Amino acid sequence: MRKLFFLFFSLFLLAAVLFVCFLFFFFPSNSYYAVYAITGDIYFGKLSYFPRLSLSDVYLLQIPQGEKISSPVLLRFSDAFWGPEDKIYLNEKNIIWKTKVSDKNKLFSLLVNQNQ
Repeated sequence: MRKLFFLFFSLFLLAAVLFVCFLFFFFPSNSYYAVYAITGDIYFGKLSYFPRLSLSDVYLLQIPQGEKISSPVLLRFSDAFWGPEDKIYLNEKNIIWKTKVSDKNKLFSLLVNQNQ
């Protein structure tokens, strides 16, 4: 009887894990996140944990150096001169922090409107 219970419990647990993985893979979040890397770069994009930690719809925040008045510039990562794909894979060891961008923020509105 115990073996049968253990078998059903194991199958239920496996099904639950597969279902959660399926949801993360096929229905990624529409929220934008800011990721601050140890290089000092700040990336914005849609964060995904499955199958690997990554950002899609990626933007890079650049602050021009050497100018008196330097206002930040938001650049689409895929528009770089070397033509990368619009997804970057992240190494957790190289991230200082990551946070969700509030949907009430002007930056969030800018990111959503640029993707339409």
